[in-house]
Amino acid sequence: MRTFLGRPLSIFALLCLCASPILATLTACHSTSAPNWRAEREIGTGLLDDAPPPPPRRGPTPEVPRYRSLSAGLLHTCALDETGQIYCWGVDSMGVTRAPLDEFVSLDSGHFHACALTKRGTIRCWGANQAGQTNVPDGEDFVELSAGAAHTCALDRHGAIHCWGADVRGQSSPPDDDFTALSTGASHTCALLRTGQISCWGANSSGQASPPDGHFTALAAGSLHTCALQRQGSIRCWGHDDHDRLNAPDRDDFVALSAGVAHTCALTRHGAIHCWGADDDGRSPSEDGPFLAISAGGRHTCAVDHDGLIHCWGDSSLIDSLRGRVR
Repeated sequence: MRTFLGRPLSIFALLCLCASPILATLTACHSTSAPNWRAEREIGTGLLDDAPPPPPRRGPTPEVPRYRSLSAGLLHTCALDETGQIYCWGVDSMGVTRAPLDEFVSLDSGHFHACALTKRGTIRCWGANQAGQTNVPDGEDFVELSAGAAHTCALDRHGAIHCWGADVRGQSSPPDDDFTALSTGASHTCALLRTGQISCWGANSSGQASPPDGHFTALAAGSLHTCALQRQGSIRCWGHDDHDRLNAPDRDDFVALSAGVAHTCALTRHGAIHCWGADDDGRSPSEDGPFLAISAGGRHTCAVDHDGLIHCWGDSSLIDSLRGRVR
């Protein structure tokens, strides 16, 4: 998780040298380098210069696409526009920035893969597949999905969870219960029961899969930590506490949250962003907004504002390759 800023041995060199088992299957590393300054961008097409062209649109093509949601991965980000098309940018490891054409309603990014839910209730995945994390099961009744480091889970309309991909720690072996939401971390998975309690499975070396008692409405799993939104609007976190990643702001007006590798961000009912955890590269902003959606990634954070534009903060190597203008 080191910045890649044109030094003799960048993270791209590390990726291509296969520094860990998860990275051992990477065969392509594409991006641009930039000096290490905090940056914020408004994304135009949301594509790298060397990425495939945008998918064809029905009707008039706006000069700047309007986005409604997004998901930040380890070294990439994907966004869903108002027509149901997905655009991705960042490091194109194993084709993770090359989203397929379809009519999508939601999406989620893992470390080096991404998946999206179609309007028909099916799931399509792309990117790295060394553990089978893009081998989607058959079915047309899915309502939600979440992509982890090398595994993916989805919730069907009956409240059952289906997982595929890496299962060394049991992260892809969900219990048989009645769930309403889910979130996948690096090697663990947590889900919200219909009762409002949380059930987790998989790796638990730092307590990331040991949720507290309580009644929750949403949750977000990071690499070694997990956070959840309580009914009164406050947030509780558990797991590994380096960089104060468990130190959620003491307030009760949150409505949504997103966990990155070592930081977490949340939206208030007024659309303001509050982040905590690792911030050595500016990935954890506090911004008034108003914003509609937020996603925390590896070393960056992105959000959608009320005009459908995307703003990103953090590692400038992931931001400076975007088409758009510096604010």
